[in-house]
Amino acid sequence: MKNLSFLLLLVLNIACNQHEKRSKKITANPTGIQNNTILPGDQDSVVIDSEHHYKKTKAELRKILKDNPELDTSEIFMSPDIYYFRQRNMNEYGSEKGQDIYYATYAYFLKLKHPGEKHKVQRQNLVRIYRDINFIFDRLAGGGTYFGHQYTRILGEAEYDIYRAKDNSYFIKTYNISKQKSLYLKSLKQVISDEIGSDLEISDKEKLSLKKELFKNVQEIDSLITNYFYLESTRTFQYSNY
Repeated sequence: MKNLSFLLLLVLNIACNQHEKRSKKITANPTGIQNNTILPGDQDSVVIDSEHHYKKTKAELRKILKDNPELDTSEIFMSPDIYYFRQRNMNEYGSEKGQDIYYATYAYFLKLKHPGEKHKVQRQNLVRIYRDINFIFDRLAGGGTYFGHQYTRILGEAEYDIYRAKDNSYFIKTYNISKQKSLYLKSLKQVISDEIGSDLEISDKEKLSLKKELFKNVQEIDSLITNYFYLESTRTFQYSNY
């Protein structure tokens, strides 16, 4: 009888331990992301891209991380181009619009690594510079869907450039960058002049008007490039995309 009681207790103990292990597996967070990492406070949703009214709830953000673990901010980030072509959620992101959404979502999660006013200013400036460049080449090409999609994807590209420059001494130069900056801007203006000058579909009057318009964008880029980080990021962005 004692042996029977002992066996019953042993079986119950094993069953309880197995149940406890299963419970731990179910409640574990597969991504390591905490509630307040995704959404501080009691907010129910977050704006991913305000210009396109793209919002996600807490539950949707967690599903995104589950389906796209590369976006977990505890990992080392690669460029949005690399991550996009590695991801397998083609039902969600397979279209051109889907790729836009992926880049905006990528920017949201990577932005969690860059709190503070310094990175906020960098973000605003880079997005403005990149969109100025995108606008210039859009106008020179006479439009096209590529430039419309780039407008959104720039969010991801700018955020990655902030990330790769963070704590990287390569982007900190003590010398005067004015000559390098002048050469870059002069080259950009020359591209504008050459492209407009060779366009046979617009009148001379339209050429002058377009050149004046695009030179204003160059002027804004000039005002925003205040250090080597902006200069190098701008050159790399332009030569990689246009």
